[in-house]
Amino acid sequence: MTVLLLAYLAFVALGLPDGVAGVVWPAVRGAFGLPQAGFGLMLAGAGIGYFVAGLTAAVLIARWGIGRLLAGCTGLLAAGLALEASAPAWPVLVLGAAAGGFGSGAVDAGLNAYAAVHFSPRRVNWLHGCYSAGTTAAPLAAVAVLARGGSWRLIYAVLAATLLVLAGSFATTRGRWVGSAGSGTAAIPRPGNGGSA
Repeated sequence: MTVLLLAYLAFVALGLPDGVAGVVWPAVRGAFGLPQAGFGLMLAGAGIGYFVAGLTAAVLIARWGIGRLLAGCTGLLAAGLALEASAPAWPVLVLGAAAGGFGSGAVDAGLNAYAAVHFSPRRVNWLHGCYSAGTTAAPLAAVAVLARGGSWRLIYAVLAATLLVLAGSFATTRGRWVGSAGSGTAAIPRPGNGGSA
């Protein structure tokens, strides 16, 4: 699999969890006996994780390289979704959303940093189109599952499995995600050396 194709698939996959949150919320709310305002707490958990990932992504890229960042943080996103799928209590689900938000934010930042250096503007635009494809397809699939009596937990479990496969793909191709000089970060600015973080 080429790096470009994997990047496209990754952006589709990143869109999947973002597209289902609102669809499954009524079922989640009923399962935990929550007020409507609880949805804001779940979104805040994911948003805080994403924000922290954005602040730390440059440091993680410099330390691990793009390939390891993509594999590890996609794995973290999968783990967060698995935690949401199996959450015995509401705070655990919020924790899963925060972990998933961090993983998603780091992968987004890493792929965008890599794409800015290695892909044409047209291909970068296609990457973001792929994200939209994920956010469009996920709600339709989630509605179909719920309409047939499926559980919201099943939806999160399938998403976790999908992202785990993607993490494995990143792990097996981690050596291909290199800068132009052959290192994991050679072509990507590092904090403190004149580049933007």
